[in-house]
Amino acid sequence: MDAFTALGESVRRALSERGFTTPTEPQRRAIPPLAAGENALVIAPTGTGKTETAMLPVFDAIVRSDPEERDGLSALYITPLRALNRDMRQRLEWWGETLDVEIDVRHGDTTQYQRQKQANDPPDVLVTTPETLQAMLTGKKLRRALSDVRHVVVDEVHELASAKRGAQLTVGLERLRELAGPFQRIGLSATVGSPAEVGKFLTGDRGFEIVEVDVGSDVSFTVTHPEVTPEDEQLAGQLATDAEIASHVRAIRDIVREHESTLVFVNTRQTAEALGSRFKTLDEPIEVHHGSLSKDVRIDVEDRFKAGDLDALVRPDGARVGDRVVVTTGPAVAATALLATLFADRLRGAVSEDEFAAATERFRDQTVVRDALTAAAAGPVTAMHGATEGGVYGALTALGRAAAVGVEISQDRVPVQPGVDATCAVFGIDPWTALSVGTLVLSVDPAGVDQILDALAAESVPAADVGEVVDGSGLTVDGETVEPPDCDPFWTTIEEDAVL
Repeated sequence: MDAFTALGESVRRALSERGFTTPTEPQRRAIPPLAAGENALVIAPTGTGKTETAMLPVFDAIVRSDPEERDGLSALYITPLRALNRDMRQRLEWWGETLDVEIDVRHGDTTQYQRQKQANDPPDVLVTTPETLQAMLTGKKLRRALSDVRHVVVDEVHELASAKRGAQLTVGLERLRELAGPFQRIGLSATVGSPAEVGKFLTGDRGFEIVEVDVGSDVSFTVTHPEVTPEDEQLAGQLATDAEIASHVRAIRDIVREHESTLVFVNTRQTAEALGSRFKTLDEPIEVHHGSLSKDVRIDVEDRFKAGDLDALVRPDGARVGDRVVVTTGPAVAATALLATLFADRLRGAVSEDEFAAATERFRDQTVVRDALTAAAAGPVTAMHGATEGGVYGALTALGRAAAVGVEISQDRVPVQPGVDATCAVFGIDPWTALSVGTLVLSVDPAGVDQILDALAAESVPAADVGEVVDGSGLTVDGETVEPPDCDPFWTTIEEDAVL
């Protein structure tokens, strides 16, 4: 049976107008139980129509309801990030206009005028975030609007299920249930490690169906280094740069021309702007996109890219304002271990046998590459630096400089390996500025912090969320500006003791 037949005439007519004649596999399997009002977790790859899978039955239920009884909110669409809210609203707007269903968005950037309007005249569907849902539950008018909710869709549910924000969401959903009574819960995700557990998280273990679809993926990776050509020599003059950089610009240009749409990621905002200016010189339809641009400019670029007016976007792939800062291993672990090896007799009284053994073992088994791969595979790491000269302070400073942002941390939250403080105290070394091979500092999207920490903990790697990426520049520790040392105290100590 065609899954679309489970939907009412108005929605089927809209499907035909939109050109949807055959349901995708997720739609074929999930729409019938969702149209029957069942809770479900839908797991399917990006691009298979998960949003429509969830929302078509919701729209159908709203359209079939009595218009006179639609005084409050009928459905909530919850996404983990504000950036997804606007995209989702745009994706749903056509359906709303066609079906006479009002859709709006509410998050931290929503103006006071819009908030008041939503409270006085609630839309049928509200796209929002977990935090905004909690805030809405405190408002008298909004509580009245929320009491009519009959459907809640949670997008990217895997990002919330394993994080503190997920705990906040479950509390919010239970508070909503106390207010509105039972409602349908639909979770969407491209990947879930434990579907049954995530389903329980979504529904409060009240019964649900898992619809998991694996349509495979076709991904290829190519690593290349452009060879400088005579064309690059000529291009270098036009771009006022050297032939090596010109060869990279030419290679990116050719890739963009060969494809319908391309995202080009670079390390920093400065690099993004520099590359973007060169493409403008060449009159190529390629624009720059990053967080320092105004909201209007970002929206304009995004819309033009989606409409096909731009062939590519150049984005910096580095620390972003609002990212959390994660530090692994702890300060001066390698320096401490090496000092413990070189100056064992002097340290015997200052460091316990267990601490001495742990520090020495860590020195023999540096796992920074493994730790980096573990973190990158677990969640959205936006930038990564290893601590060497200048220690943890040096790595944090480099993290900020690379993306032209500031870094604020709390020193007491940085994990310290056994024996580090005691060992450094014996030699008068500041553990935060000493060589720390094996230590990583990471810039992480806030939504992925917990999953990254959990993955590192599973590998017995000490790690902690120690601060935030902020506007500005430089490193701030406990409210004080800090500069990494010009000379690493680790090497000075070894020189003074004539070991080298």
